[in-house]
Amino acid sequence: MQSFHLQDGLVASYCDALGGNNNTGTIGVSDIVLASIRGTSFLIPSGRYDDNVVLHRIGTDGGFSRKQTVTGPSGMLNNYSDSEIVKVGYKFFMYSAQAGESGLVQSRIAPSMDVIFREHIDDTPDQFLGDVSAMTSIRFGKFQYLFAASSAEPGISSFRINAFGRLTLADSIAASDGSGFSHVSELETIKFGGGRYLIMSAAGTDSISVFQVTKNGQMIETDFRQDTQETRFDGVQALETFKVGNRAFVLAGGADDGVTLFELNPNGKLSTLATISDQFDTTLNNVQAIAAQVFANEVQIFVTGEKKAGVTQLSLDLGQLGDMINGRRGNDILTGGDGDDLIFGRAGSDRLIGGAGNDRLIDGGGSDTLTGGSGADVFVFHQDGRRDTITDFVKGEDLLDLSSFDMLYHISSLDIRPMNWGYRIFVHDEVIRVMVENAEDTIAAPLTQDDFIF
Repeated sequence: MQSFHLQDGLVASYCDALGGNNNTGTIGVSDIVLASIRGTSFLIPSGRYDDNVVLHRIGTDGGFSRKQTVTGPSGMLNNYSDSEIVKVGYKFFMYSAQAGESGLVQSRIAPSMDVIFREHIDDTPDQFLGDVSAMTSIRFGKFQYLFAASSAEPGISSFRINAFGRLTLADSIAASDGSGFSHVSELETIKFGGGRYLIMSAAGTDSISVFQVTKNGQMIETDFRQDTQETRFDGVQALETFKVGNRAFVLAGGADDGVTLFELNPNGKLSTLATISDQFDTTLNNVQAIAAQVFANEVQIFVTGEKKAGVTQLSLDLGQLGDMINGRRGNDILTGGDGDDLIFGRAGSDRLIGGAGNDRLIDGGGSDTLTGGSGADVFVFHQDGRRDTITDFVKGEDLLDLSSFDMLYHISSLDIRPMNWGYRIFVHDEVIRVMVENAEDTIAAPLTQDDFIF
């Protein structure tokens, strides 16, 4: 393992390295958990082929300054494949999965920094803990929840953690309960817009699922996205979430040599923003891990792949990122600023006005009117059975996003009629009026596949 120093606008600089041996717990390392425990940063690697679990202290200079070997019963400290550290009150607990084994190992991190084995949590018929492939956690009010996914029996479970670190099953979802998934590779959580969301990647179905987490730990599916020709997360292995202000983003990568950036919208849906493919001088071939660090002016993204040695550092410029403007239940007028805004109309007949910048305007339930303004805007529509209107569509610059409509993949499934003011689009049981400035060109220049996101 290696550590690097990160600074806004600069390339990562090397700090320290930790070689693989019998005393580091890094043989076949498959996961790294970082935690700040009582003001000190620690790192615990999960060595898939190691029979040691070691807690490493990270110094203020980024170096590995001290290590502490975890002790416990025979068979409980070998072949860790994933771990999660959770703070409950003033206590810290660690939950670990063992490769090829069912259940979880629960330990407590004492004030002395000793890691004390507590118990083995067995798999049962009503929860999915068979050969756990991914874990994550999140706090909701006074409750802390742990999420675990099984690779042996396709499903995910949520658990409420009590003050002593013990788990109580809150909810379980089998692959057959929702959109379907297999071989869960990653779980991530994010707190956003007053809600909590669980993001799940599944390599077997080339898919990403989004679940809204309720205060009692129930998981409600809000979106299901599969890899397409426009994205790059086939056989998805890596997932990362991050926030910038009041906006939330998801990164994903897998076997088709690239990374895709999504934004998580207030309704729990994902919007595809950008995709970058592997090049001769990058390591995006068969992506295995992604990490992001948010700075004032940029997001630094780090990607490793299976086929090439090294790490690729990417930069996402935040200079034009605008606000997220969220509507209410009434008939709202929502106006953006000069940046690249996200404007979301909820219930009611709303008017969304983008203003300057490359904005994304999302209709809600009701008959909505969308005005992009200057810039390359994206108009996002959902299936609500109501007529909506775009007032200023610019062909070749703006886009219509119909990706949330079921079983809609191509423009040939739409009924598009040129009008003297623009286009009338019939999609399923609703109508979208698309008004353009030069309406006389609608017959000579019809809408094409390139004008849509499906």
